[in-house]
Amino acid sequence: MNEFPHDDGKEFLAAIEICLDVVKGNVKPERLRAAIIRAADEAGVTAIAVLH
Repeated sequence: MNEFPHDDGKEFLAAIEICLDVVKGNVKPERLRAAIIRAADEAGVTAIAVLH
């Protein structure tokens, strides 16, 4: 969290909330992955998806 380029964006804050929900067991990790990608896009960070 300390290294993220923008820590006040809407998508970043949403990702933090979803992360807490994942830790509590209320949300599946796949939802967090999508939220982190949206936050990266909001911050102008390129995200690369690797498919198996």
